[in-house]
Amino acid sequence: MGSASRPRVALVSLHTSPLATAGSGDAGGMNVYLRALSDGLVADGFEVDVLTRRTAADQRSVTTRGGARVLFLDAGPAEPVAKEDLHGLVDGFATSAIAAGPYDLVHSHYWLSGLAGERLAAASGAPHLVTLHTLAALKNELLAEGDTPEPEARVAAERALLESARAVIAVSQAEADAAVSLAGAEHERVRVVLPGVDTQLFRPPAVGEDEARCDTNIRRPTVVVAARVQPLKGQDLAIRAIAALPRDRRPQLILAGDATASHAAYVAALHELIEESGLHSTTGGADADVLFAGPLDREQLAETLRRASALLIPSHSETFGLVALEAAASGIPVIASRVGGLPEAVGDNGILLDDRRAESWAAAMDAILAEAHDAAGRTRLRARALAHAAPFGWDAVTHRIGDIYRSHL
Repeated sequence: MGSASRPRVALVSLHTSPLATAGSGDAGGMNVYLRALSDGLVADGFEVDVLTRRTAADQRSVTTRGGARVLFLDAGPAEPVAKEDLHGLVDGFATSAIAAGPYDLVHSHYWLSGLAGERLAAASGAPHLVTLHTLAALKNELLAEGDTPEPEARVAAERALLESARAVIAVSQAEADAAVSLAGAEHERVRVVLPGVDTQLFRPPAVGEDEARCDTNIRRPTVVVAARVQPLKGQDLAIRAIAALPRDRRPQLILAGDATASHAAYVAALHELIEESGLHSTTGGADADVLFAGPLDREQLAETLRRASALLIPSHSETFGLVALEAAASGIPVIASRVGGLPEAVGDNGILLDDRRAESWAAAMDAILAEAHDAAGRTRLRARALAHAAPFGWDAVTHRIGDIYRSHL
């Protein structure tokens, strides 16, 4: 156990490591969240271990720059395993986690982690807190065409975890409401703490950079979708939307993210859609209508957003949408679906759309790009974006979560 002054906390993340690049494989906003949370909790007075599954034989424990430890635990083969097959590795992971303990508090992230974290907490005699990040019952209600419904085993497991956990920390009010209405969580045990954004990394361009961006965007603006490539994220809608714009007002669409093998058919369908729409795609070059940029590390994503005119989030569902805050901190507006936590993430920094008609999304892009065309418009857009991002510093976020931890110790 940790000392009385520095309680020992386990952040359980069975299926993905906070060190993984967001947008690759199953990595996304949760990875970014865990990395920032773990480092912030160390600064807030905790000893923090992030427990994740070993996916390569040479993986060794890592201490992050902020002082958190990332421990790679044995559970099944030391290689990547499809997310749908990880349920069978929960018992082995829990056994390895118990050997790494005991802990003063266990905070599990995602349902698979919760199943293992529950056992770790019991063995440690510690409170178990849960953040699901995505809720199967809600995801199934908003299923994208071509997506596979979440299994009943997950739906049942999430209901059980929400019932047994000492507390539930939701990343948006939308997640909290769904946990209560769809999965039976007790309202009194659910706390909402919105995620933060790294405003040192995600920032507007400096004066010289801004001039370069303006020159580029006068020639041709760029809009970005930063997400794993899968039906849920709606990259097809983004492609149809730019195709609906006249060629002389059509921005370049950058698709930043990768697809798992299970979504290879969707990637192929996107390329067919591009060709059928008379667009040109590539993995490099400025002349393409659609640029497949692949997964970007944090610095690359920050640079891409700084150079962009807008971020698109055409998702069918999002528990929060952390990249919307990253866009705001970069000084650019967001065009997003009005679903899940996106209204909280976007706020007044952009346009929220209720329908999935390409013409509606094209009109929203056209309006924002027209405003961004002159210096006064860009100044207004940037001021609105930065004002929205300002309250979301990670220090305040992690301190609020730390206070929740302290109330259960």
